[in-house]
Amino acid sequence: MEGREFRYLYFPGCSMREASAPAGRSVEGACDALGIALLELPDWNCCGITASFSVDDEMALAVGARNLAIAEMEGGRELVTACSGCFLTLNRVNDELRKFPERAERIRGALKEAGLDYRGYVKVRHLLDILANDYGLERIRERASKGGLSGLKVVAYYGCQTVRPYCDFDDPYNPQTLDKLLEALGAEVLDFGPYKVKCCGASLSVTDEGVMLRLVSTLLSAAKRRGAEAIVTPCPFCHFNLEAFQRKASRLAGEDLRVPVLFLTQAVGLALGLSPEEVGLLRSLSPVGPLMKRVGG
Repeated sequence: MEGREFRYLYFPGCSMREASAPAGRSVEGACDALGIALLELPDWNCCGITASFSVDDEMALAVGARNLAIAEMEGGRELVTACSGCFLTLNRVNDELRKFPERAERIRGALKEAGLDYRGYVKVRHLLDILANDYGLERIRERASKGGLSGLKVVAYYGCQTVRPYCDFDDPYNPQTLDKLLEALGAEVLDFGPYKVKCCGASLSVTDEGVMLRLVSTLLSAAKRRGAEAIVTPCPFCHFNLEAFQRKASRLAGEDLRVPVLFLTQAVGLALGLSPEEVGLLRSLSPVGPLMKRVGG
């Protein structure tokens, strides 16, 4: 990795190692193909995700702050994640520690017991931001000349956690970064309107599956009505919900809502000429067979 222009400290997060492991594999494969070096944060732990805050705010903040403290100790001024939940949570940690000094001191006290400190110097960034704005759309367009996604009709689905409330690289209600990236990859991007930032239900799949299924059904139906051949998302929660519950959502809607769902870097990898196996498509829960034939897998 020596001499690479693009080097980042990388926070994988739990989902990229477990439920979204195929997406995690595509992150590493696509970035390696682009020459982007992701240096995994040593000894990282769960970001503290939303559920932790419902139990104990300060415990959740301390859990997230530990990762930021390690990043700061490693000399990092930026920490990149491909998980929208981690992006939201770690940015929330930064935001709350800045806004509430007394709480910040208590969190620093907890970190001190673990031999750590955090001064608040680490900016948390989403991989979508890195690809579009650091690496650049023109570079990606040049690298995607193999045409793996050429003409594929897709909708860009951001979900809610990527762009709200801490995104500083796109419009939170009408984002365009993923649309432009997919266009650079050669895809035909269809207008997904307000659906592009609607919630997928996230962890409601555990606590209230009925609500989650209605949300997923609405999104899949909107994509199908537009003629989408695939849905592409930068959020592993959205990716999982839209993949794993297609059959149940179809039964709820009384129509076939099955459609391929790709994680951001699966789309990037395919456009760069990586095989379906290299981007984790062989473990997909959505009907990617026709798509795999299209790209030669």
